[in-house]
Amino acid sequence: MKEKKSMFKGYVLGILTALLVSMMVVPGFAATVAKTITVYTGVTLYYDGVKVEPKDANGKTAEPLLYNGTTYLPVRAVSGLFGEDINWDGKTQSVYIGDMPGKKTYLADLTPYESRGLSLPDTLTMDGKTYVNCFILGDAALTGSKEYVSWNLNGAYDTLEFDVGHLFANATAKQVIAYLDGQPAEIIDIGAGDKVKHVKMDLDGALRLKIQVEKGSYTGFGNAVLQ
Repeated sequence: MKEKKSMFKGYVLGILTALLVSMMVVPGFAATVAKTITVYTGVTLYYDGVKVEPKDANGKTAEPLLYNGTTYLPVRAVSGLFGEDINWDGKTQSVYIGDMPGKKTYLADLTPYESRGLSLPDTLTMDGKTYVNCFILGDAALTGSKEYVSWNLNGAYDTLEFDVGHLFANATAKQVIAYLDGQPAEIIDIGAGDKVKHVKMDLDGALRLKIQVEKGSYTGFGNAVLQ
């Protein structure tokens, strides 16, 4: 299901961009234009082999459309199939699928109470994917010390998810340990040549979180989200 949701998000984002630019008129924004187009209806939508009759927010039928060989789906109508919220911000002419800004707490945005070898770049790239909400822990192999960063969570969160991996293709094996209230809670072994690993861990209302590189070269952390 996660794979289907991910594919759906990418698909509807492209659809939304096309629809908003070509079919909407919003006063006060010079970038938007009105355009008369010819579309075709009669498309039947199925989800996992079951016929779906999409409805809009008012319960009215919202038909899929065909335009220039592309099928346009009513995003709000089908979002419920994937368990995602759809939100429209009229001030910025933005559509948000899933969480809106401010609804997630990123570790990179919290102020650590202590750290060693921590850097907070604007972006980092692992396995060809670029992360914006990210941080790096230094080269434990070079310094001979364990690089780490700690935060006070004050029992405010239940889960933590993040991607972790090598920053360089020739990096050696590394080990990362996440500590909750001083006790090891997650041990992550990353072999030489391993791809980025996705980690999800229960925080159980922990007061303090510490992420430490026990061994290995520079380690990247992306999209570390607290909920």
